Amino acid sequence: MEDSEIDAVITWVDGSDPEHMAKRHEFMRLKAMKNPLYIPSGKGEHRFKNNNEIEYCVRGIKTYMPWIRRIFIVTDQQAPIFLSRSKWLSEGVFLVDHRTIFSGFEWALPTFNSMSIETMLHRIPGLASKYLYFNDDFIVVREAFPSDFFVSDRVVLRGHWQKNKSFGLLKTLLSGVAISAISIFSKKDRSAHVLPQIRAAKLADVTNSVFLSSHAPHPIFKNILTDFLCKNPVFVEKNIRYRFRNLNQFVAHSLAHHLQIASGKYLVAKEVDHVMVGFNNTIEASHRLKLMHDDRVKFLCLQSFELASSDVRVDVERFLHERLGGCSGC
Repeated sequence: MEDSEIDAVITWVDGSDPEHMAKRHEFMRLKAMKNPLYIPSGKGEHRFKNNNEIEYCVRGIKTYMPWIRRIFIVTDQQAPIFLSRSKWLSEGVFLVDHRTIFSGFEWALPTFNSMSIETMLHRIPGLASKYLYFNDDFIVVREAFPSDFFVSDRVVLRGHWQKNKSFGLLKTLLSGVAISAISIFSKKDRSAHVLPQIRAAKLADVTNSVFLSSHAPHPIFKNILTDFLCKNPVFVEKNIRYRFRNLNQFVAHSLAHHLQIASGKYLVAKEVDHVMVGFNNTIEASHRLKLMHDDRVKFLCLQSFELASSDVRVDVERFLHERLGGCSGC
């Protein structure tokens, strides 16, 4: 395998599938789910809802990143419907089941926790030494290059710095209660994405500030993450024991990024080439949707797309069709 080869890894499940839904609800009924350290959005129905973003995600990679060697879709005994009518499964798109990457850790399955799953992605058989991690709602809408993510032995990060905060048990507990309260009264799930990244930064011994990652493809050198996790198996076991997202966890891509930061082998993207649209905030979504027409924007994240109005969905899907065309793999 050449060092120049880069793979893409996408995590995806179809939470609307009755079998998956029944399995998820069975574990949600456990008393442990009432623990305030579980993140409300981690068990929210919208997190698992299939809005077909996965097809746009794959199509964007195929259209604007032809240099990607392989695309791995990591899933739970499922397959996206669009793959059945395309040739992509024979052209560099591979399905990887949770059971494969959790081999030897089957006690942690089934899991409905993206942070647990992400912790094990480096175990994908045949994964290139460099890969990009995608959520299934990350969509590439304009031409991108390897240098957008990797420059020699450095990764190109997207995000911003924030002063690090100390979270003891009491503060973590209070944060969990506050997040749950906000979710209940505002009827909006809060993802609590900061604390798990603070935990990642501290594991990498980056203590003064934390680099908070944007919602864009995350570049990772596999060996830097593999070496750390293999030397610290207790961190792996603690992180994957939660079947739903928990405030006690760390984010694996953030850990990889902070390990790069600790070694000095990183760059921060100079231009804002990405936009995240959260459809749980109508006013903010309306403003950000205008940005996707900016020629500088290469990466789009459509968060909670199922909450968009019918008119907005039509506009977004029209834009995606213009940028990505029809199903080129059909």
